[in-house]
This record gives sequence, C-alpha cells and structure tokens, in this order.
Amino acid sequence: MKVSLERLTKTFDEKGKSSRAAVNRLNAEIKSGTLTGLLGPSGCGKSTLLFMIAGLHSTTEGKIWFGEQEVTNLPSEKRGVGLVFQNYALYPHLTARQNIAFPLLNSKNLKAQTQKKLDELVKEQGVNAKYKSYVDSLVAETAKLVEISDYLDRKPSELSGGQQQRVAIARALIKNPSILLLDEPLSNLDARLRIQTREEIRRIQQRSGITTIFVTHDQEEALSICDEVIILKEGTLQQQGTPQDVYDHPSNQFVAQFLGNTPINILKGKIESGKLYVGETEWLSLPKPLPDQRVNVGIRAEHVLAASYPRQQTLPVKVVKSFRTGGAFTAEGQLPDGQTLTFLNDRNDPYRENDLLRVYVRPQTMSIFDDKGDRILEC
Repeated sequence: MKVSLERLTKTFDEKGKSSRAAVNRLNAEIKSGTLTGLLGPSGCGKSTLLFMIAGLHSTTEGKIWFGEQEVTNLPSEKRGVGLVFQNYALYPHLTARQNIAFPLLNSKNLKAQTQKKLDELVKEQGVNAKYKSYVDSLVAETAKLVEISDYLDRKPSELSGGQQQRVAIARALIKNPSILLLDEPLSNLDARLRIQTREEIRRIQQRSGITTIFVTHDQEEALSICDEVIILKEGTLQQQGTPQDVYDHPSNQFVAQFLGNTPINILKGKIESGKLYVGETEWLSLPKPLPDQRVNVGIRAEHVLAASYPRQQTLPVKVVKSFRTGGAFTAEGQLPDGQTLTFLNDRNDPYRENDLLRVYVRPQTMSIFDDKGDRILEC
C-alpha cells in the first residue's frame, strides 16, 4: 500500500506561546511494500508524523492517502494500520498467545472483518470452523512468521526484550494491516540485541511484504535496514532517498552533518575566480563556474587519502592526533589555517603525532555548501 503525504502540517498550541508546528507542510511518498525510516534528531516531528499516519493525531492541514483512498479524517480503527509502540504495550497478565489474539477477540471492527474471512473460507472449502479455532490458527501462523512459536504460553515477564518486541509485532500483523508502523521499536534493547532485532524486523517486513514505516533516532538502524529514509528537521523534510544516496549525496549541510558515525569534515573556504580555497590555500579548480562567495566544504573521512609526497589538488596537514575506534584507525590533521581534518589512518603503518602529510580527496565525493547550508556543488 502506497502512502502519500500532501502538505501535511500539525501544530500544537503551547500555553502562553504561539502555536508550534511539529510537522510543517511535508510532502512525501512512501512506496508500496517498502521499509521506510523516519530519521532525525529528538523533537524533529518523527513520532508526530507517524501518529498522524496512524490516525492518533489529527491533521492541522494537508492530506494523507493510502493508495487511492484519502484517510485524512478516517478514524484510526478504520485505517487498517498496525502500530507497535516504543514500550510494546503488552498486557502483563496475558500470555504471548493471548496478547497476539487480543485484537481479533476484542475489537468489533476486526472481529467482523475476521468473521467475514472465516465465512468465505467455510464457503470456499466447505470446512466447519469455529471462530476461536480460526483465531488460534492465525496466531500460530503469525507466531511462526516472527519466530516465537516456542514462547506462546509465556507471559511478557518471562520473555526477553527481543521476544517481547516480536510479540508486539505479531499482535500488529495478525490484524492483516495494509501498513505497519513502528515507533522507536528498538530503543529499550541493549546494543547487541538491537542489531539482532533490527535484522529480524527487516526479515519480517520482507516476508510479509507490508509497507512499513519505522521511526528511529539511530541513523545506523535506519541506514542498515531501510529501503528509503526520510530525514526531518524541525518538522520539515530535508531529504528522502535510499540510505546510500542520502549518505553520499546530502542535499544540505544539516543532512551531511547528521549522517555518519564519524562526523563529516566541514571546512571553511571560499570560491574566487572559479577556484576553491580552504582558508587562504588554493586547492582546486571547480568543474563549473560559481560566483565568488564564502562556502563550507563537506568531506567524509573515508574519502580522504593521505600521501607523504606532493600531488596536485592536495592540502598540507600536520597530524595532531591518532586514535583507534573499534577496528578503525583514525587520524586528525591540522591545516595551515588551524582547521582540523579527520581521515582514516593506515592500520599497518599508522601516521603519528607531528607527521607532515599532504591529503587528497577522492573526486566526486565532496559537497560544497553556501552560507545558508544549501548544497551548491558536488565536485
């Protein structure tokens, strides 16, 4: 099911203050059958947007479409969405089996829809099935999909965090939703379990084929499992695209600086007479003419090559720090004007403090931003 958002806006009135836009005139399209991540810093509007899609928040302005159906004013229970909350919201006194079956036994709308499917099944196959038995078969089928068949008779307190997460996903999936919504589903798990569970989410999404929207503040989660990511800042859309494309080709300085475990280098420079300067050092000729102006140059550490010999289009640096993070060796160099440049170090022959080098940046990997933070050129 495709999800289309048209000029979507949500404002909240704050006591004694003017209204604040948590989501502001957002346009986006989420392709059917994909896993899309809503990504951005805390307070950027991710969860608000998710709850608007779910129908838990009304819209101040704009429209929401599921396929060809406008659902902007449709009640949540009629939208056909499955929602998994950050805290899972499992009933502690019920077993995993009972938690999963709960929507089909207690929601009038879902019970009617499920009974209709059962009646069609009885008519087509001539079988005699009771509603409770049919629900039990759906629970078993869904539990198999999320791989918790062996834990159905346990209560939430007897399950690990990852198992509880899968129970919550199963409870959402058993409703046969058109769209699955996940609100920070991994935030309560430890680091190792987060990695394991995010891969489980990806596997479940691919096997089910359900359009899934996934809210997270953890860029590594989004970049590792999502088909597309939507980057938000203060309720506005900054960029949408595949994880690799957004990482390699940020639309502005905010996106460039937000993404990347090793923060991107932002060097202050200027354009004069078609040439790019860093500080007062002439670096390279631009591939196309741009007006003379002050600029910021974005360079990722992995695209910086260090060389101990002179080379065209290089910058001189003095190594001021060398450190190791996990399996990566990183160095920090100082440019003649005092700016610093982080780059990957050679683990077999690492550069040391006070080493003098020249560094070369791979072509087509740097982004040039104007003083407003908008990208004006990729070299």
